[in-house]
Amino acid sequence: MYELGADLKIGKTTYTLVLNTKALADIQKMYGSVDSVAQRLTYDDEDADQTTSVLEVLADVVAVLANEGSALREEEGEPHTDPITTAQVLRRLMPKDIGKTTTAVMEALRLGLVDPDAKKPDENAVVDEVLQEIEAEKNA
Repeated sequence: MYELGADLKIGKTTYTLVLNTKALADIQKMYGSVDSVAQRLTYDDEDADQTTSVLEVLADVVAVLANEGSALREEEGEPHTDPITTAQVLRRLMPKDIGKTTTAVMEALRLGLVDPDAKKPDENAVVDEVLQEIEAEKNA
């Protein structure tokens, strides 16, 4: 598995879904942003027929992420995998697999966007409200 990807089996083939900058650019061209994709995949898009919208978005994004994963694996010396199209994803994906496919897509998006080494705020830290106010005034 590519270290920043999520594996997903579609039919008899296992693909590694990878969000790299090429995939990000392709997704932005199709849907405007990764946030828009996440909203649609979690049924937060109020403007569309939900079932059709989710399936089409899911298939589009799986195809983009899988093809980038395949290209990266090929660059690392693994055997060539033919690109998968949106239509092939829709044809090979079974309704029972929609949940795990959505989970794999969301995981690939998270792995591509979130720096695992980034410093996380300490939830238990004592907050000095006066210092926060002073900092806010300086930055205003």
